Amino acid sequence: MAETSKNLAWYGKEYIKAFENHMKKNLNRAAIVVTREITSSFGNSGVTGGRSGATRQERAANRSKAWGPPNVDTGHLKRNIGWDRPAGRPLVRRVGTSIGNKESVGYAMWLEFGTRPRKNGKGGILPRPYLRPGLANARDKIRRELTRPMPGDLQVAPGGGPVRDPTTGRFVSRS
Repeated sequence: MAETSKNLAWYGKEYIKAFENHMKKNLNRAAIVVTREITSSFGNSGVTGGRSGATRQERAANRSKAWGPPNVDTGHLKRNIGWDRPAGRPLVRRVGTSIGNKESVGYAMWLEFGTRPRKNGKGGILPRPYLRPGLANARDKIRRELTRPMPGDLQVAPGGGPVRDPTTGRFVSRS
């Protein structure tokens, strides 16, 4: 039986770089999905709130229910939910308030986790979580984004690693 040889070149470093770039794009897509899921979970109070005219009594009558997502009153919190990539950590994305160029929202943590009552036993805010449920609701979409295949018909070559077809420049599987 005659042996045949094929000229295959190892492009492992190029493959790793291409894979990292692909994952960065997938992570960006996943962060956008989570951000959209979180902001779409907010309720609507039914009144124009805050500085634009609703009275305190109107806003109090339309408060969000405890353990449900917060209602939009002024829209400040909803507008300031965003995502970014921390410096020096290319494969990490953060989603929340006061991230990137978004403004800090001081009461965001109070809504997410609630507050304790004062010493007299009055007051305190029951939680109105929005970040954690948004992340949980987006779990399948995140998985779909993170497992998108790389373009270019990437395959693992028999015997071990990626190879690039010299005619097309794509990573391919050869047998």
